[in-house]
Amino acid sequence: MAVILTPVQPGEIISSERWNLVLTRIAEMGRQLDQLSGSVSSGTVVVPSVFGLTLAQARAIITQPTQQLAMGSVINAFGELVNTSLPATGSLRVINQIPVAGARTIPGAGVNLVVAATPDSTGPTTPTQPSIIDIVPMPGPVDSQVEIRGLRFASNNTENVVTFDNIPVPAPPVAGLSGVNSLFVTVPRGIPNAPTAAGQQNKTGVVVRVQTPNGTAIFDSYIVAPPPPEPLPTITGITPSPAFIGGVLNVTGTNFSPQATANQVRFDNNPALTVTPSSVTTVPGGLRLAVTIPDGINGLSQQGGDRFDVPVVVIRIGGQTPFTSPVFATRIRRG
Repeated sequence: MAVILTPVQPGEIISSERWNLVLTRIAEMGRQLDQLSGSVSSGTVVVPSVFGLTLAQARAIITQPTQQLAMGSVINAFGELVNTSLPATGSLRVINQIPVAGARTIPGAGVNLVVAATPDSTGPTTPTQPSIIDIVPMPGPVDSQVEIRGLRFASNNTENVVTFDNIPVPAPPVAGLSGVNSLFVTVPRGIPNAPTAAGQQNKTGVVVRVQTPNGTAIFDSYIVAPPPPEPLPTITGITPSPAFIGGVLNVTGTNFSPQATANQVRFDNNPALTVTPSSVTTVPGGLRLAVTIPDGINGLSQQGGDRFDVPVVVIRIGGQTPFTSPVFATRIRRG
């Protein structure tokens, strides 16, 4: 006899046939996603884990501009489509997702969710275990700064103990930039079998761990590149502060290229917000790049938006490997 998904009454047992039908529908959603978006395994965007979160929390994470993902279909445990525009559905807990957490997909792909049928105080609790979603850039050269993106890192930076193949980073995550979803650290020297000079091969499969009071997050597929053959670009100052979307920002520092087109300035750690300077000027102690602040910075879509912590980096290009400066945070507003 065919099983039909109908609402379950309190006290009833959910049969294996009902669960198998729900799982079949989930698999169908995954196949439809593959047909629409291409192969999940061949993508470049890492899917975050939203299991145990409310639908509202999951939507906020998935639709962050830096994630480059979109909300897909949402069904409940009965196999019914969920109207995500209704405020009441925001409190439903996520009990499954496709693609799974850690899978790679293409930019703009949708993440399909399965949620509990009703809000349930006895359902999954909000997880506290930290997790790593991605590390950028990858590969990361020894002695260069990278960003570890994830969930539920310790709010106190010194309580995040970061290692690469059990080698600790030389300093705690950068204060003022790092937070519960993002840690900025330097790739340490001394990683076993990692390259130590330009021209040597990258080391793959490096295990990165972030140990916090609530547990340890593990990322086991990082790639470490040789240290840069010359000093990295370094930002020493940014003016004006605050600056405004669409206005000119002056970025001063050392080891920039004297040619404007051989430099790039990236905002908010978002490759889509990478700008080529309009000019390079020699100033005491270094060079100054003039760039126009692009629109699209997270949190600045509304008039009057104001952020004190927008990450800015300078990327020196032109050689075989681009080299990125450590992050410098600045204040940007929408006027």
